[in-house]
Amino acid sequence: MPMITFKEIYLCFDPLEADIIRNMLEESGIPCIIRDMRIGPYPLTIGRFAEMRVAVGQEHIREALKIIRQAREDDYLSPQGKFKDDVPQLV
Repeated sequence: MPMITFKEIYLCFDPLEADIIRNMLEESGIPCIIRDMRIGPYPLTIGRFAEMRVAVGQEHIREALKIIRQAREDDYLSPQGKFKDDVPQLV
């Protein structure tokens, strides 16, 4: 089985929203992982202290961006999330 190279493409600040994104992507056959950047024992939920990073397989970036953009346009995701600056604005 070939190794998947993941690329972070989206940041959100709510674990529930991160799970929604993961489910949408996986239902479309896109490998996805979420990096939880919250600081351990401290219940901080502001800005970068609550950051969740969405990463997808390198070959699925274009399709994943399209799915996330559509979900934002449909108000299925909050407007607080953002695309990573280094991700090309494809689609």
